[in-house]
Amino acid sequence: MGVVRTTIGEVNFSDNGKGKAVVFLHGYLESIEIWSDFVETFYKKFRVVLVDLPGHGKSTVNNDSVSMDEMANAVNEVLNHLGISKVVLVGHSMGGYVTLAFANRFPEKVKGIVLFHSHPNPDPPQKLASRLSDIEKVSSGFLAKIVEASIPNLYANENVKRFEEYVARSKSIALKTSAKGVVAALSGMVNRDDRNDVIERISSPVLMIFGRKDNLIPSDAAEEIVQKHPASRVCWLENSGHMGFIEERNQATAAIASFLTEAFDND
Repeated sequence: MGVVRTTIGEVNFSDNGKGKAVVFLHGYLESIEIWSDFVETFYKKFRVVLVDLPGHGKSTVNNDSVSMDEMANAVNEVLNHLGISKVVLVGHSMGGYVTLAFANRFPEKVKGIVLFHSHPNPDPPQKLASRLSDIEKVSSGFLAKIVEASIPNLYANENVKRFEEYVARSKSIALKTSAKGVVAALSGMVNRDDRNDVIERISSPVLMIFGRKDNLIPSDAAEEIVQKHPASRVCWLENSGHMGFIEERNQATAAIASFLTEAFDND
């Protein structure tokens, strides 16, 4: 574990394993804890860096809003601190938004990107309204109610009972997030840019991982994204919602491991 001080707050990270560097970026209301079981396999062949995004986990945030670009800058400061110049980034949900912001700002450092239950589109009006409503609720002290309602929805409906231990763990991680961190992240997601152009022009390979039973990114919406970016690799997790690294761990591990080999093949 380590901490890097940035202009927007202290950024907590872990650095394990040896070899080519892979950075895993968690989603909204998550932290590096969410990856604990999933990344163990990757320690054997890669240098794995996990980052608590600003306002999440043990990372702090100074501002009332933190953009995806500012989060990407924070990740870059961690990499500079560690002396890492080339990476593959794996971003889950909000972490995917940060991954695309990083690829936009620091393309020379990117060997490949994995959008793990994430996408390059800005929020549609309904989602924007939902995030703004959540900002008001969190600011009024209702974070626990949001966590209780939203975390089970991350899992495929039929998996909520099957993975109830992980659902409870996800809730526990979410409740550790400060209200200020939640509001800052929500504000940043509300104001994020369309990043489809990043995927179109990036010279490094892109892997998109979608769950067929995702309540947040419905299958038809994911299919539209796939069709828009035919050069990208795609992995469909047939029995997953939004948490494929838990719901179908083996399949997700195999897909990312294969992609990492391809992404680093030119070194």
